[in-house]
Amino acid sequence: MKDYNKGSTVLVRDIIFADGERDPKHLRPAMLTITTNWESGQIYCLAITSKVGKYLIDPDRYYLVDEDLQEKAQLVFPSLVKLDKVHKLNYHGEVKGGFPPQAYKEIIEKLKQYMQREDVYDPYYEEIKDFL
Repeated sequence: MKDYNKGSTVLVRDIIFADGERDPKHLRPAMLTITTNWESGQIYCLAITSKVGKYLIDPDRYYLVDEDLQEKAQLVFPSLVKLDKVHKLNYHGEVKGGFPPQAYKEIIEKLKQYMQREDVYDPYYEEIKDFL
């Protein structure tokens, strides 16, 4: 299994999520690795999108990536990390870059805050929240 570190951005093709759902995109530009289950070989991650108009509608649901992080993480700028759904992937893609530790810590803190909302429940977050 490849070496996926916390905060790595991963380029993934033809994703089939752990729930059996197929990603409608053939190529997902980037997923942010949260943690890895070494026994099963699966990674838990967050999707990254360049559709930043969504940030204006519900800023708590997204982490807006600063321009100075774009090159290191190998993202299109502007970009958002989507905090509303943790993904558990069976398929592993190519590591393209990553977020520095401080930015990764900010993303995880914002993820925790979002997941504590009364209207939010994510089973994959529940599996990993003790590791965060």
